[in-house]
Amino acid sequence: LDVSETMLAAARTRLARFDNVRTELGDVQHMPAAARSFDQVLMLHVLAHTRAPARAIAEAARVLRPGGALVLLTVDRHAHAAVGRAYGHLQPGFRPARLRRLLRQAGLSVHTCAVTSRDRRPPHFGVVTAFARKGGPS
Repeated sequence: LDVSETMLAAARTRLARFDNVRTELGDVQHMPAAARSFDQVLMLHVLAHTRAPARAIAEAARVLRPGGALVLLTVDRHAHAAVGRAYGHLQPGFRPARLRRLLRQAGLSVHTCAVTSRDRRPPHFGVVTAFARKGGPS
């Protein structure tokens, strides 16, 4: 799912050999899927591109089945707005504590949420990785 036809075309090319993959034009803030449709949702560097990150996470939670897993990677909060804008970022990244709050507010149980890597090239953006589940203890 992507709002960019260019990104979808690239995904179709990379994933053409898999028969269990489908691409769809759409907005992660308003997913074109029924509630409880998926066992797993992967949000790979999506949140920095959304106007309403809490809404995007709530949508991921909505389409997950009970017990379903969300894997989310996003850029860590940074002070390099001009660089982020060049990549189309609408958000300046997310500190793990803020991301954890957004996941919990969406009704997800957070198992891990931390900076897990850092780019070797300047400006050394960090990557926050979160694993959460729908249902269960928080």
